[in-house]
Order: sequence, then structure tokens, then C-alpha cells
Amino acid sequence: MALVDFNTQRICPSCGKLINIKHNFCKYCGVDLSEIKPIGMDDISREIAITAISDPDPSIRKEAVDTLGDFKEKKVLGVLTWILLNDPNEEVRKEAADEIGDLHHPYSKNILSFALKDQSPKVRKEAIEGLKKLKEKVKAEKMDKGQPEERGEAIEGLKKVKEKVKAEKMDKGPKKLKEKVKAEKMDKDNQKKEKKNNFNFYYQIGVAIISPSFTMIYLSSYRLYLK
Repeated sequence: MALVDFNTQRICPSCGKLINIKHNFCKYCGVDLSEIKPIGMDDISREIAITAISDPDPSIRKEAVDTLGDFKEKKVLGVLTWILLNDPNEEVRKEAADEIGDLHHPYSKNILSFALKDQSPKVRKEAIEGLKKLKEKVKAEKMDKGQPEERGEAIEGLKKVKEKVKAEKMDKGPKKLKEKVKAEKMDKDNQKKEKKNNFNFYYQIGVAIISPSFTMIYLSSYRLYLK
């Protein structure tokens, strides 16, 4: 397996090709690598990566691959891709496919799809699992965020509901005010009616018992009472 100089080179996680460490775009497949730091800039990760691609013992290479995957960092994707494509041992390649699937990065779709043609059934199976994990991750993100069209429809729907509620409130406002005025008027009319009934009662008593002079005084009081 060819060696990689991590001090001057980086590996594209999409196609597995070697490119200059300073390049932020892969000249082979065109993917944007600006958000993925080269593994060569991290001393510890770089040393483990060198072990993962160069140690003569497959079990050591596999352990190094597992350790790189445990870091859960995007910068390890390139070296994992390289190992999946180039390591002669199927167990090491299988481990690389497993770790790539666990990272759920969209750039890994191409390389996992390519691994479906690997000569080892173990590697092909792990590539299928990796693609499954990637699909589930994308699906979950879509459910959380919603597609642009779905978000637009949801916003428009909420807008319509808000406008409907506002219109109903505007319709109910004058109606409630009218009902309140009507109720107040009925209360005043009832009060006047009650006052009038009370006056008639006491007026009749005054006429029958007291005198006509009482009637004149009482009428004057009644006018003030009704005001």
C-alpha cells in the first residue's frame, strides 16, 4: 500500500485521491474541503493515521482505524477512505467502512457506494450498513428542519390562521360593544321603570291619606328622582 506524506498531502474523503494539503477543493471530484481540516495539522491524529496505513500487522492497523473513528472528527474521513480503498486486509477495510458509516458525512456516500463492489462480502455488507446509517441521518435532519417547500407551506398556513383569528376578533369587537351598550340601556330602563312603579305606589298612598298639597310636593320630588 502506497504511503501518504501527511505533512504535504491530504486525502479527499469523497474520492480517496491525494491532493495538496493547502488545497480546499479536490481537483479530481470537485468537492469543497474548506470545512475539513487536513489530518496532518494534528500531531496525534497524524501519527495514528500513519500507523493505520503503514503498520505491517493488520490487527494494529485495524486498532488504529478504530481509534481514528473514536475521535468522531471530520478530518479522519480522508485516511479512512484511503484505507477502505487500499488496505489489503479485509478486516481492516471492513473496520474502515464501519467507522466511515458512523461519521454520517455526506461526502462518504460515493466511497461507500464504491465499496459495494469490494471483493470481500464482509466489506460489502459493512458498506451497506454505512449507507443505511447515512440515509437515516439525512432523513432525521429533514424531519427536524423540514424541506424549504414544507417550511414555506407551514409558514403560509400559520399566516392564514393568524389572519383568520384577527378577522374574527375584529368582527366580534363591535358586536360585543353593541351588546354591552344594549345591556346598559336595558339596566337604565329597568331602573327607571322600578322608580316609576315606586312613585305610583307612594303617590296613591299620599292622595288617599294625606292631601292634595302632598301630591304637588311629591310630583316635584318625582321629577328630580327620575333624573
